[in-house]
Amino acid sequence: MPTDADRLLWLHLQKNKLGLPFRRQYIIADNIVDFVCLPARLVIEIDGGYHDDIRQQYHDLARTNEIEKLKL
Repeated sequence: MPTDADRLLWLHLQKNKLGLPFRRQYIIADNIVDFVCLPARLVIEIDGGYHDDIRQQYHDLARTNEIEKLKL
């Protein structure tokens, strides 16, 4: 379920309002990212409070590294 932050950002990203096409909840390998702009090779993740946990931070870092290796 999208958070308030997700919904607010999507209002600005949808319908090419920034001049680039963004997609929401996009599958990349084994991950679902919050937002992606494929032409710009840009992934945006909106992290909630549970990302303050050190174990979650390690998981997030591994996930980021996995996505970056793909070189969309």
